[in-house]
Amino acid sequence: MAKKRKKPKMEFRYYQMPAGSPILALLGQKWVQNYGNDVDYLHFHNYLEIGFCYEGDGVMAFGEAKMRFSGREFTVIPPNYAHTTNSDLGTVSKWEYLFIDVEGFMKKFLNNPVKAEKMIQRIYSKALFLKENESPSIAAKILKIMNIMREGEEFYIEESSGVLAALLVEIARLNRASPEDRVEEETGKLTNMITRVLDFVSYHYMEDIRIEDLAKICHISETHFRRVFTSHMKVSPLEYINSVRIHTACEFLQKTDTPVADIAHKCGFTTNSTFNRNFRQIMGVTPVEWRKRPENYEQQLLDFDIHSEEDGKKVMNYKIVEQVSRKKKSMSGVLCVVMIIFAVLFVVMGITISQAFMLPGFLLAGLYFVFDIFSQKDYEYMMENGQFEIDVIYGKKYRKTAHILELSNLETVAPHWHESVARYKKNGGTEKLKKYDYTSYDEDTPYYTMIIREDGHKIKLLLDLNEELLHAMKTQYPEKVYFA
Repeated sequence: MAKKRKKPKMEFRYYQMPAGSPILALLGQKWVQNYGNDVDYLHFHNYLEIGFCYEGDGVMAFGEAKMRFSGREFTVIPPNYAHTTNSDLGTVSKWEYLFIDVEGFMKKFLNNPVKAEKMIQRIYSKALFLKENESPSIAAKILKIMNIMREGEEFYIEESSGVLAALLVEIARLNRASPEDRVEEETGKLTNMITRVLDFVSYHYMEDIRIEDLAKICHISETHFRRVFTSHMKVSPLEYINSVRIHTACEFLQKTDTPVADIAHKCGFTTNSTFNRNFRQIMGVTPVEWRKRPENYEQQLLDFDIHSEEDGKKVMNYKIVEQVSRKKKSMSGVLCVVMIIFAVLFVVMGITISQAFMLPGFLLAGLYFVFDIFSQKDYEYMMENGQFEIDVIYGKKYRKTAHILELSNLETVAPHWHESVARYKKNGGTEKLKKYDYTSYDEDTPYYTMIIREDGHKIKLLLDLNEELLHAMKTQYPEKVYFA
């Protein structure tokens, strides 16, 4: 018996979007580092990744393709696209990243679901590696969004979403590659009658669609329908139906290892010969040949082992990031107003009465800015390769790593009311531990207690853990993690 070929390692990095935002921004000094010095394998993400390289030297690997970076470049990498970044030995590179929920955003941004889906497919069609001076407009929008997210001013989510819409449209246009794509753009210019037909085909392509039935949807004769449709779409109704079926088949071929015959049936073709003939006519190659093209990056993931084995226990190699924003205390706003009023008052008195009042005025103004920064706290939880890291972010600008914990030292994770953490309660508990509170203070969000060893001592962490983090921990430590 032939020995089964061992699949090479691949890492899945899972990111959690902040509540109410289509953008997760990874900014700051944390991303100034020597990339790739600790891993020798590719990875992929669950969201679109946009990276901007400010400085540094190294190699970006897109599957088997490799491209050098040297600063002032950016990447646009679809979800499920295998890649990695490797800085040159002994050098440091500065990158910052945006992860975008394209599907959720586009479906809200566009009222037409068919058009939204086409834009999503266009954006996901390939990875981009471009220099800032080659595409200054796209680069400027990326940097604009990063700065908006960095500053975190009032209505920053709404402001960044506006720029994001323009950015995604520009990326979709850049990825326009074929006459067929340009034909599809005309969808937005069609009458409502034709749009109804396109919607129907997109939802029923796997069924036996008759032209006369499409004509009935439009309440016109079949002859008149054929003429109107062909005039608008520049293809006949049957050609359009087959085009939708073939492009759907391409998605199956790209993302799955489903046999070609099964894909043909799923896409509405009654025989393999009809499917193969139409596929070659539209795509220029056979389905098997098309599946093997290097552009079909998601197909490559099927050749990798996304898991690793450690001590006989299966462990997922992924990264999960969650951001939690702490609510300001009720009196913090009043205190800020009071400090501003007194600062202004002292400055005015310094101008009109005596300069001696100027110093306390400036001191109060400085105190206000310091207070404002440190009263705005965000927490970032990151779980990666058996480690759990907690960062504190002050005023959306300043980041400090509070804990880097080994999950192998985990004792328990449970809702704060659970019996497994009862002995660690502040009141009534029998075991007193040093406590760290990294929750949002949101009364509607149930918080969890984590008991874990740090530097040989047990500590108590209060956390707002989302379902993804909890399930990932439960998978690795089923006897130590409890759900609410």
